[in-house]
Amino acid sequence: MHPKRVFAQCRGLLFAVVGVSFFSGCGNDRPAPSTTPIVKTARIDPFSQVPRPPAREATFTPVDDRIAIAKAMLRGGKFEDAETALRTILRDHPDDPQTTLLLGLAIHKQKRYSDARASFEAVLATEQTFPEIDSVFYLYGWCAYYLGELPLAKRAFLEHQRRVPGEPDTVFALGIIALDDGDLNDAETQLRLA
Repeated sequence: MHPKRVFAQCRGLLFAVVGVSFFSGCGNDRPAPSTTPIVKTARIDPFSQVPRPPAREATFTPVDDRIAIAKAMLRGGKFEDAETALRTILRDHPDDPQTTLLLGLAIHKQKRYSDARASFEAVLATEQTFPEIDSVFYLYGWCAYYLGELPLAKRAFLEHQRRVPGEPDTVFALGIIALDDGDLNDAETQLRLA
């Protein structure tokens, strides 16, 4: 098959899948006000010594019971409410990486990728662990992608793939990056695997 035809077919598939599966949960289209993130960090190497999640048999207790409520808000698509709740929790527990990750997710879902990225970088700079720690690489990868930083996005997705092998969403993201880079063979391979 001719490379241009493969590219056109992959791009059409890409837009259909992305439009349905990813963007459907990313929040509404109205512009959200930019806010200053709770934690400001200098640009770091996000892949240096990030801890792994606790062992399954280990118990993990969130720093605040309100985190469960914020998670329910996120699951229910109430991203602005979740952001407000998580900022409140962070006032009481400013160094909690789990709350910071969830805040970044709430902001990410509102398509404020630069603000979300700052939260994810704060999580990546911590030495603390919590059950969702590996997902920070996936979310950070999407922020970098939407901010036009494809090499950084690729590194983040590859790190997520290393930590969570076989995750189809990560393989799909790598396929999108390969398409954007013009590597049709890799894009086709990744999209078939996804």
